[in-house]
Amino acid sequence: MKRLSYRLATGFGLGHVPFIPGTAASLAVLPAFWLPISWPAHLLITLLIIVFGAIAAHYTAADIQARDPQVVVVDEIAGMLVAMTALPNWKYLLCAFVLFRLLDISKPAFIGWADRELHGGIGIMLDDVLAGIMACLLCHGLVYLTGFLSA
Repeated sequence: MKRLSYRLATGFGLGHVPFIPGTAASLAVLPAFWLPISWPAHLLITLLIIVFGAIAAHYTAADIQARDPQVVVVDEIAGMLVAMTALPNWKYLLCAFVLFRLLDISKPAFIGWADRELHGGIGIMLDDVLAGIMACLLCHGLVYLTGFLSA
């Protein structure tokens, strides 16, 4: 069970990519955009990854004895899946990826609060999920307000 938690938490090895494990994990999720599944199915899969990923992240962080180890990237995978929710085309996907990484790295406002104040698997996971929600909303808002990225 311990090995399975570690594998899930590290994105099946993506957490060991030198220098940019979070970006590598986020990039690895992008092909899921082209899978022929409905957005409710996408949300269900994302929710399952969030729940089981938080549990795996909790046990892996405790085992490594680190608050939010760099090797744990399931949170980036979940956050990017959240950012990809209901995107209509590849331009949105690129926008969501860039915004997600910027928000995940800079951790503004409540994203930073979640990162600083929450601990364990929930703390590891929640800041990335919030960054994914913000990235998705910002992409959709950008199109609504400016028409940028449409069609």
